[in-house]
Amino acid sequence: GQGRTLFVETMFDSRYRHVEQLQRMGADITTAGQVALVRGVPRLHGGRVEATDLRGGGALAVAALGAEGESTLAGLHHVDRGYEQLEQVLQGLGAKVHRVEALPEEAHCAQ
Repeated sequence: GQGRTLFVETMFDSRYRHVEQLQRMGADITTAGQVALVRGVPRLHGGRVEATDLRGGGALAVAALGAEGESTLAGLHHVDRGYEQLEQVLQGLGAKVHRVEALPEEAHCAQ
């Protein structure tokens, strides 16, 4: 995409925890306190990312849909709290998504 968008968060100090994950996908985002500046990039690339909260997980899911290549989104329990049957909804819109069991390293981390 082209252009720039400025976000100012006035409610929660930790709202931008998902930014690092988006940057791993190629997003150009700079944060300073409550402000985030997003600059358009030609494309995002798929990868393994992890949701740390509901809204951030939603942002990562949308980014994965627009990214080139395959993406894996861990931390789905955060997304499940607020988006009922998200994978079925996305499939109904034509997205190629499916839920898989936790990868071995995820199961180990959760113990």
